[in-house]
Amino acid sequence: MGISHPVTGEPFILELPLKVAFSFFLMMEKGGTSGIVDLMFLGATLIKDGLPVEEFYGLQRAAAEIEKTLRREWQDNEDMLLNHSYTLLHNKAMTRDQAAQFASSALGRPITANAWRKKTDRWGEKQGLPALGQTKRRPRSRVSGQNEDA
Repeated sequence: MGISHPVTGEPFILELPLKVAFSFFLMMEKGGTSGIVDLMFLGATLIKDGLPVEEFYGLQRAAAEIEKTLRREWQDNEDMLLNHSYTLLHNKAMTRDQAAQFASSALGRPITANAWRKKTDRWGEKQGLPALGQTKRRPRSRVSGQNEDA
């Protein structure tokens, strides 16, 4: 994602792993940008043993830039979750049931695995992404001792 450097103002590309961008977006929705800045400040303070005031304001500018960029990428929480679900399903890092449970928890409403599967598939199709493969079901086993000719 292209943002401005928090101190120099120079444009640069920030490569955020999807998991980090997703966490940032959720935190932004729950606690606002100020909560994220506080968390960033804590991390920077632990690493640098204190931050000058101008660097703290740089963190605020960076958080605002990241927020603006993420809001351009995702229309809303559901869109962001669909992106995240699609990526994890595509990489086989999550099952369809897990994706639905996660989305249900994040959105605060019940969502069945089948409903979330359909939404994720439609979302991927709209984005021009390859279709996610269907999970192959195991064939039903026959009950032993049954006569097949009966």
